[in-house]
Amino acid sequence: MVKSETNNVTAGELISYPAVRRTISGHIPALDGIRGLGMLVVMICHFCTFPPSSALVPGFIQDVLNLGWPSMESFFALSGFLITGILLDTKGAENFFSYFYIRRALRILPLYYGTLFVLFVISPPLGRWGLPHLEKSSTSLQTWYWFYVANWLSLRSQLLGTVITHFWSLAVEEQFYLVWPCVVFLTSRRTLAKVCIVLPLASEVIRTVLFLKGVDGDAIHFLTVAQFDGLALGALAALIVREENWLRRISPYLKLIAFGALAVLVILGLAEGGLAFNGWAFMLGNLPLGVLFADLLIVIVLNAGSNSRWLKPLNARWVRSCGDYSYAMYVFHWPLVCFYSRRVAPLTKYLPSLSSPALIALGLLQLLTLCLVTYGFGKLSWWAFEGPIHDQRKHFKIRWPKPETLG
Repeated sequence: MVKSETNNVTAGELISYPAVRRTISGHIPALDGIRGLGMLVVMICHFCTFPPSSALVPGFIQDVLNLGWPSMESFFALSGFLITGILLDTKGAENFFSYFYIRRALRILPLYYGTLFVLFVISPPLGRWGLPHLEKSSTSLQTWYWFYVANWLSLRSQLLGTVITHFWSLAVEEQFYLVWPCVVFLTSRRTLAKVCIVLPLASEVIRTVLFLKGVDGDAIHFLTVAQFDGLALGALAALIVREENWLRRISPYLKLIAFGALAVLVILGLAEGGLAFNGWAFMLGNLPLGVLFADLLIVIVLNAGSNSRWLKPLNARWVRSCGDYSYAMYVFHWPLVCFYSRRVAPLTKYLPSLSSPALIALGLLQLLTLCLVTYGFGKLSWWAFEGPIHDQRKHFKIRWPKPETLG
């Protein structure tokens, strides 16, 4: 049977491909939900690293899941999916490169460089009144941050522990944005699909070799060459939903692929006692995670026009709102963690002994407050700074070649 306009596709059913084309040519709210949910998980993981919020997450949950880094794979997969989709849809335009790079620059660079300016230029002269936890390593090596290559500092153990540690992922994505348009421009879709399959396998080999040589798991995790899984598999998902034959072939197996990826992750977690940063589960887990999130992106596209119950959490307005402001929330959340852990969290030692219910209630209040403050910073940043700059993208429109005149 064919699901006409609802797009509610299950394994084995045929696909209304015109509906899929309409879906990918417009805005898909659930993708904002993916980004928002990932940001919420990252915040919960990082905000529960100190008391009393740490009491909310039992140690075994942290050991088994290590919630933060799987969420980063969802961000990478989504970036690969969206960016590759834009590039595929604009390939052949006269201003293919300038259209992409200018619009990306307007979205990414102002907040990034504005933050660096505050941290490296404004804050240091303020002394103890400036932002805390900005170690000398980050100021003496700030050139690496200005040029978006700070993630490679992890090999020198000079990235960890600073107020901008989390900028490693922004560096990975920016390096991807710089190179990937050229790859898409120079290859056919079939060749590009092969590249998207080879790159995750290459990352798997690179992580394994470095780990066997004794390189720290954190340092490996920050390297661009070790993070092709989500980016390339997300790009492959963008290719699949734009090729009707490929989509029809893979759609009956989407559930099987998802369960298979989950099974591999469970086996790795059980074998290692968790997905710890310095274990084999961490080294081998990126690939099944990338497969899982790429699979999820395809399923979302196929069901975007339906009333699927499982999509409702992703379409929830407050979750999508977190996705809308997730970039600024991500930039600000770790400095907030550093500020809070340095200036506020130590004050908890003056609290009287609390019962377990009271401690849990206080932890929930702290976690909720930190999440709301981060969300507030993100929304304020968009309203006062990012949004007006982002609006300038309307001046840069795609230009298609004029049709050749006959005769």
